[in-house]
Amino acid sequence: MDTSVPFSKEMVAYFACSPEGPWGSRTHVYDTPESGGLGGNVFTYGAVAHPEFTDPTGLLVSYDVNTFTGAQNYRSVSLYRPRFLRVRIIAFP
Repeated sequence: MDTSVPFSKEMVAYFACSPEGPWGSRTHVYDTPESGGLGGNVFTYGAVAHPEFTDPTGLLVSYDVNTFTGAQNYRSVSLYRPRFLRVRIIAFP
């Protein structure tokens, strides 16, 4: 998630030629549709790449959804659970 903006809905990626960096090429990956729902009480966080599940369709990424009002989680069991998506990977020469 874009940590430069509190509770951002934007998922971003940074790239480097080596694990220690330097990191750059900020790339927009996804906007979480749940963010801001239920009167602005829903937020998303904790995006994690799962490279062990990479396949020809892309890299599996998960993120979490929660609310600022805990009672809303009890009213809507579909809120407080992880979401998954595939991010297409483009190889660079």
